[in-house]
Amino acid sequence: MEEIGAHTQVVRSFMQKIDRGEQWSIALKELEVPPSITDFVEGTLNCAIHGSVVEVAAYLFFVREDIIPDMFERLLKLWDHGAVEVPYFAYYLKRHIELDGDSHGPWAREMLITLAGQDESNWRQATRAAELAITSGIKLWDSVRAHLNKGPTVQHRIG
Repeated sequence: MEEIGAHTQVVRSFMQKIDRGEQWSIALKELEVPPSITDFVEGTLNCAIHGSVVEVAAYLFFVREDIIPDMFERLLKLWDHGAVEVPYFAYYLKRHIELDGDSHGPWAREMLITLAGQDESNWRQATRAAELAITSGIKLWDSVRAHLNKGPTVQHRIG
């Protein structure tokens, strides 16, 4: 992230607070993290800790494994000379495209289908988790886009 000029201090501070045992919700408030990020992190962690196995599988599949290859592929296309200008970041994106597209995504889909099985209740849980994950993800990425559009930090390197 530093290679592309992203500010990493808030993430580092958040991780330090978590390492010291602080609750993530308190750490996010203390660091004045934007609401879309707070909602995304809290939703993900709440599901991971309190959700059923089916809810966790659905949440992670629909907000991560299923969308990352296409999203990262589109991001890579924004850099004319990404491999030269930001080689580590470009490698990171390419590696996730490969892993998530070829194995993690299909495996996550298969896992969700297997876990939910023929149980309609499981599929209702999976649907609710997927809806929460997708809504949260859309808000997160919309706020990222808005931030990039108003600041030169990363935008000047894209396109």
